[in-house]
This record gives sequence, structure tokens and C-alpha cells, in this order.
Amino acid sequence: VDPAGPAGEKGNAVPGVTSLSRELGRDVTVSEALEEGLGRRAFWDSLTGLPNRDLFTDRLTHALDRSAGTTPNCLLVVGLDDLRSVNEGLDPAAGDHLLRTVAERIQVSLRPADNPARLAGDTFAVLVERPDSPGYAADLGERLAGMIRLPVSIQDLTITASAAIGMTVLRPASTVESALSEAE
Repeated sequence: VDPAGPAGEKGNAVPGVTSLSRELGRDVTVSEALEEGLGRRAFWDSLTGLPNRDLFTDRLTHALDRSAGTTPNCLLVVGLDDLRSVNEGLDPAAGDHLLRTVAERIQVSLRPADNPARLAGDTFAVLVERPDSPGYAADLGERLAGMIRLPVSIQDLTITASAAIGMTVLRPASTVESALSEAE
């Protein structure tokens, strides 16, 4: 039966079939939206909008597989200092604001080819593939430290953050765990 076509003598649609088709279409759309949202939450940090540890681990695994090339890939790990004191001294919303600000500053400091992520509460990472020059990753680390030290206005206060930034060159024998450990 064609739900939009004529049925019976009066040419009316079959009662309930058209509305059922619309409801099923809506249900499928809602289901697809939920799946997309779940996929996004599974691989992206909801606070900063950066890839999370799971997605970053996948990207790092692939980079390790490609690390036998002529230009070594690098990994930077950024540990934000004193986030706990911001959370406790002000409130968690202030800490969240600081984390979002740091994430934005990291993103604007990178090339399109660089892969940032938020690994955990106060820890970020950047995967540098095919650096532009031998000193690119070290220069990036310095640039990130400078960007993170820029003042942040939070609740009528000006806060200056700092971070410990570690770096390692990825080798073919490295694992995700060993690379992260070396960079920390």
C-alpha cells in the first residue's frame, strides 16, 4: 500500500500509515543523531573540544607505524601546573575556563598537520608528524610554554598559568605507553 497514494473510494491515504512513516523517519534521524553524539563523546573531550586520550592513542599508534621515515615524528606532553589550586582557590568553573583557554592557545600555536589532545585532567599532548625543521618540536614547546604563560582573566582576577612540557622523538620500537612515558 502506498501511504501517500489513494486508498478506497475517497482517495484518502490509509489512516495511520502516513503518520507511522513520518514517525519512523523521525526515529531514524534521532537514532543517527544519538549515534553521532555518542561517537563524538567517545573520542572528543567535551570541555575543550580536543580529541581525547582514546582518539589520540589511535593517532599515535599510526604515527609510530610510520615513524621509520626520514623525518622523525615527535610527541610533546604538556602538564598544566597548579590546576588544583585554581579549582580549590576559586571553583571548578574557573579551572574549566583555564583548561578551555589553554586548549585554545595550544590549537592556535599548531600547524594544521599537528595533532593536539587532552589526555587527562590537566594533561595535553601534541603529536608532531613530519616537522618542518629539525628544531620544530623544540621551538613548538617553547611557543606553547609562552602561550600558556599569557595572563588569563577569570572571575575578575588575572591568573598566570605555567606548564611542564616534555618531548620525545618517536622511534619504530616505541609503543604508545613508552612514548608517552618518555615525553612526560
